[in-house]
Amino acid sequence: MLKIVIDPGHYTGHNKGQSAGYYEGNAVYKLAQYLKDELQSGTDQIKVILTKSTMAENPSVSERGRIAVRNGATVFISLHTNAVGDVSKQEKAYGVSVYRSLYLPDSEDLGKKLADAIVDVMAPVTGVTYSRGVLTRKSTTTGKDYYGVIRGAVNGAGTMAQASAGTVKHAFIIEHGFHTNSRECAYLADDTNLKKIARAEADIIKEHFGLVAGSLPDHGESGGGGQDKSQEPQAVIKAAGSVKVIYEGPDGLNIHTTPEWGSRNINKKAGPVYAGEIFNVTEKVKVGAEAMYKLISGAGYITASEKYVTFTAASGQESPQEPIKEIRTGNTVAVIRNVTYTGRSFKAYYDKYTVLAVSGDRAVIGVGKVVTAAVNVRDIAVI
Repeated sequence: MLKIVIDPGHYTGHNKGQSAGYYEGNAVYKLAQYLKDELQSGTDQIKVILTKSTMAENPSVSERGRIAVRNGATVFISLHTNAVGDVSKQEKAYGVSVYRSLYLPDSEDLGKKLADAIVDVMAPVTGVTYSRGVLTRKSTTTGKDYYGVIRGAVNGAGTMAQASAGTVKHAFIIEHGFHTNSRECAYLADDTNLKKIARAEADIIKEHFGLVAGSLPDHGESGGGGQDKSQEPQAVIKAAGSVKVIYEGPDGLNIHTTPEWGSRNINKKAGPVYAGEIFNVTEKVKVGAEAMYKLISGAGYITASEKYVTFTAASGQESPQEPIKEIRTGNTVAVIRNVTYTGRSFKAYYDKYTVLAVSGDRAVIGVGKVVTAAVNVRDIAVI
């Protein structure tokens, strides 16, 4: 069981932002609720504890960190938005910062992933958000971590040996952009955007610890009804051609971002799609007792049920019948292409890895029980 303590910084009405009605304390409290829900959704392997039960509560900074210690948490995250006091510099300051403990250097990788994930969500809308990096700050008086929440989370440690003796292996403050910047504050003032940030952060944490979400109810999947929703390892089958939607229901069919039945991975921009629409596809993926087609457009996957779509092979191609590869939990594999599932490169130091978990075309690989990366099954090969 992975225990995570989330600390919504400050309290009700603290730190007014550029957007009308925006306060840091209010926004990060909402974000904490969304992040808790996302982390615990689809898995029973994560327990989230909040440092506050109401927005108005205001525990001391060190007490917030010590809650992680008392609960034996592995991860402590304090949620914030940044600010600049000098009015002349407010529009010039923007970006996401992650602060980690001086004494937990191994948390650098997770901190970077979190910063990048937040930027990926915010930047296309704000046009300015970037990663300011994973940072540390040392107290000039004690030589220990400057920030009280981090100091509390490592139980006042002053050395790496002291910090490593505790259960908390990742202690972060995340500054989700600047509420003194009008563009970033406008983004953060929208609850829908806070939910997007929460989902991005939760996905990174689950990926980092190899916790793949289980099956979820497939709300609104016309063509998913009655299907086996179990997320067993998939057989990928060549299927160059096109599919035509024949389902004539008024609600249409959903396009999924990953080959899994569920509501969390529905591609809102691509769907729903309706009878008569035709899509080019590259492959067929077995998902539980049913299957999906992968769209060439990159929009995702659509049901392969003959009740809802028809398949036509491309000229010179045979209908799908030959499995390309099958990756299962426990396989020993080699990395063909060292790119993570989310498109970032990683260093493949070893000739072989163990598959720790599989969900759809996403496999978590590692050495022993230590997670290296989540990758696409096409980028690894059984050896």
